[in-house]
Amino acid sequence: MPRGRAFASVLACILLATHSVAGQGVRGTVRGTVRETGSGLTIGGAVVWLSDSAGTLLARTIADADGHYVVMRLAASARLHVLHIGFRPVELPIADGAPDMVVDVQMSPLPLALSAVEATSRRVCPGDKGTSEALGVWEQARAALLASVVAREAAPPKLRIVSYVRSYEPIAHTLVSQVVHGRTVVGDRSYVAGRSAWAFAENGYLEEQRNGARTFFAPDDKVLLDATFAGTHCMHVVDGKGARTNEVGIAFDPVLSHGRDTLVEVSGVLWLDRATATLHSLEFHYVGLEPAARSSGGEIFFSLMPNGAPMIDHWSLHFPELVQDIPLHPSPLRKRKPPRPDRLDVSVHSFREVGGAVATAEWPDGTTWRSPYLAPVRGQLRLLNGAPAVGARVWLRDAPDTVQTNTEGYFTIPNVVPGTYALQAADSLLAGVGYSRVWGEVIAGPKAPPGWPLFFYFSRAEVLKVACRGRDAGDGDGILLGRVVDGNGDAVSSAEVKAMPAWRPASAKSSDRSALSADVDDEGRFAFCGLPPAATVRLVTTSDAGHATTDVGVGGSIATVTVVVP
Repeated sequence: MPRGRAFASVLACILLATHSVAGQGVRGTVRGTVRETGSGLTIGGAVVWLSDSAGTLLARTIADADGHYVVMRLAASARLHVLHIGFRPVELPIADGAPDMVVDVQMSPLPLALSAVEATSRRVCPGDKGTSEALGVWEQARAALLASVVAREAAPPKLRIVSYVRSYEPIAHTLVSQVVHGRTVVGDRSYVAGRSAWAFAENGYLEEQRNGARTFFAPDDKVLLDATFAGTHCMHVVDGKGARTNEVGIAFDPVLSHGRDTLVEVSGVLWLDRATATLHSLEFHYVGLEPAARSSGGEIFFSLMPNGAPMIDHWSLHFPELVQDIPLHPSPLRKRKPPRPDRLDVSVHSFREVGGAVATAEWPDGTTWRSPYLAPVRGQLRLLNGAPAVGARVWLRDAPDTVQTNTEGYFTIPNVVPGTYALQAADSLLAGVGYSRVWGEVIAGPKAPPGWPLFFYFSRAEVLKVACRGRDAGDGDGILLGRVVDGNGDAVSSAEVKAMPAWRPASAKSSDRSALSADVDDEGRFAFCGLPPAATVRLVTTSDAGHATTDVGVGGSIATVTVVVP
């Protein structure tokens, strides 16, 4: 059987099986080791599954890093199947013998390895007959994608994921803002497409609300693996150049036939490493957008996990945020919008990048993996007199993790997405509300300078002087520093905060009992200065996110508070 058809046949067995296996009795297990023919080397990350005589999928698993597998054996199990990128699929009969069986598997490398694939401009579209290198490479890639899906089914890892949102100025592309989040998930995928494969085929990769708000989607390994993806895209092989010299790609372009020509689709290349026969990355751009938005696209990267299966380990999507141009002489007639590629009445307001990465992964058997993509941020804090700042809390602006300096003032923030960040540091009191005693910039990733950059740690008095500059002031010496956040802990910069002077008697003049107001900055911070010590202040916070009333006691010369709006 030709190579492309062989892969397509075995993938169909496990992806398109629809018969129910409910009620099948468990007879035992089938276990063994997957090895390469001739060399005897073990093959990790091979997909192993059992089917009945009709080809219906009954149970599946993934071989570990040493090639060992154990798959549940149901009563109707008749055939054992093994699949791995770069090897010829294996299918063996299962004898009706003892409940527990040992079946060792030998896999032969495919005659046409990825290292021998050459680029061809011949496109293969849905419905084309025959075989081609494009289909062969695509089916090998799908074998690796299947291993990614089955691996997380067999043993879901505990993942630490870091995600970010960045905004850039539209002309010079300078960074305007960024927010970084970190979360730990168990039994989840590192990256999720947000829509099923059939929904992409029907509705495309963009959801647009009536108010113009847009949500961009991107395919994941499960979407690429689904037959509907190949059924809506033409493919051809491309040869890697420059930095991709050691890679071969399978390029795909959408089929925009009648009924699909109004969809926003994806076009791109899935890259594979020639030497190791592993998935490397997926790069794509969106098709069917306005001319001003044609730079929209993204990249998804794979890493080989300790179990021998690939996993999406970091990704990024980038797209412009558009605004409607206001015509000088608007027409009173209400016209239907033209197709997106013909819309010239929009311009770029800003560019946005949304991405993330898996920092660490831990499997139930204790196996761990740490991202080679994320990088640490290092430095040293010193006081103005040259002494080390000991025990200071250090963080990156709009990022969740905080570390402390050691006895020499050194610090290390691990697992940082490559980029440029504002470094902040303070004592515990000021750090709790985001006021920093350090102003500096750090770079994470390959562009970071060597060594331990030095940062000066200013006195608390200097920070308070800056915080109170230009603020509404009362007639005392007390200071109240605060920060407004939402239920997720993110800064709310649109809030208005008023301090009701509850310490003043009701008999005082109305002008003396008027509320003090404070502006909230981009990080949600505010300050009230000139409060009497030991006073009680009632804060009234109003924002688009909600409303909150908080009573705060100023116990000494300085107090802090975090206001959470619902």
